[in-house]
Amino acid sequence: MIALVTLLSGCAISPTPSITTGATEPELTCGRLIGRMQVRILSLRSEGSRSQTTSLSRQLQSVGSSTGMTKGQGLDPQSRQAQELAELQQMNEQLKKMGCKTFDLAAELQQTDYRVTPRPR
Repeated sequence: MIALVTLLSGCAISPTPSITTGATEPELTCGRLIGRMQVRILSLRSEGSRSQTTSLSRQLQSVGSSTGMTKGQGLDPQSRQAQELAELQQMNEQLKKMGCKTFDLAAELQQTDYRVTPRPR
């Protein structure tokens, strides 16, 4: 009985396997990088359609950020979007270096029909 309890408690305490969130550079393929870019482009398209945060919500996010409750991502949506665009441009350059098709980022981000999936050319 003690052995069974020890065995079961060991299962409950053992850490859960972690899932890696990103592939290392050698593991990146054209398809994986294109897929990541499609998701980011769609995300930026949807952000453009959302209304800007109100001053009250920004103040609340600022308070949450200063107390460690939030990461403060909503404080400056324009700079966050600029950072996302810069990362997309870097990813597009990586596609080019790999010999893959690349995205016309300006055209893809201007697309307003959300049913249209971004496609590399």
